[in-house]
Amino acid sequence: MILIGALLSIAAATADSAAPDQVIRRVAATAQLAAQEYRIGVVDGRVVAQAEVDEARLFLEEAKRSAGGLPAEAAPPAVAALDTLLRLVAALAPPDTIATRVSVLSSGLAERFGVTLDELPRQPPRLARGAEIYQSSCASCHGVAGAGNGPMAAGLDPSPADLTDWKALSDQSPLDYFRRISIGVVGTAMPPFEDRLPADDRWAVALYASLLRLP
Repeated sequence: MILIGALLSIAAATADSAAPDQVIRRVAATAQLAAQEYRIGVVDGRVVAQAEVDEARLFLEEAKRSAGGLPAEAAPPAVAALDTLLRLVAALAPPDTIATRVSVLSSGLAERFGVTLDELPRQPPRLARGAEIYQSSCASCHGVAGAGNGPMAAGLDPSPADLTDWKALSDQSPLDYFRRISIGVVGTAMPPFEDRLPADDRWAVALYASLLRLP
């Protein structure tokens, strides 16, 4: 838990010093991932997967922290919107309500500041480059084949995700992988790579990692 706390502190410090477009992308991506996790965790007003609801809450809290780094005129309303989302999650609001409010927040920031929410690759992602980055930056935790059994995995709580688990990851797009790689995963030891890898490399490793779930 000390490692996780340190990584979250680093992420928060990075958010404070990041350019506005980078902060906007982080707020939007984190909130969008929260909405996805919440949709898995809540059905018909009932919690069916507590871990996903907890992860949605953590993502929203991280989005709120990041929103503090927005330009002065945008930060207070964004923080207020995320506070409302946290209350709705606590009240087990319908997933569509969460998704709609996240969409309004994200699109509103994008339009206000003229920012594209997701960085597009300048060229088609190269699997060979993705494999190279995966082995150098991801395999120590996720394992060479992605099964979550890398040499560092035993000391991590929670354990690294098993990227070979088709059932758990079948609905995840390469964009979802890209977002997690870019902003990290709150509540885990996975750090953000947006300042470590250029967008083209993040797309390459996202595409490669997304294929590890296939037979």
